Amino acid sequence: MTYTIKDISKMFGVSIYTIRFYDKEGLLPFVLRNKAGNRVFTESDVSLFGTICCLKIEKYTSPDAMQIINEERKKFMRKNVKIIYYN
Repeated sequence: MTYTIKDISKMFGVSIYTIRFYDKEGLLPFVLRNKAGNRVFTESDVSLFGTICCLKIEKYTSPDAMQIINEERKKFMRKNVKIIYYN
């Protein structure tokens, strides 16, 4: 399933401008765009956005949030590479 920026805005109670800002800050690097150039959010993007919202509630800055997210991605990749390699 995919979602529009309006869907995400309603889901998390944030403005469309906030979502665009987070995207421009690099916090949503994998959000795709459709032929019209509109952002198209996947389930994975929704999950990531939820994490970003939690970090923002806890007063993390965008660079700090990005660092935390990148560290979690690295851990995930290391774990999955081991699973793939050893299976």
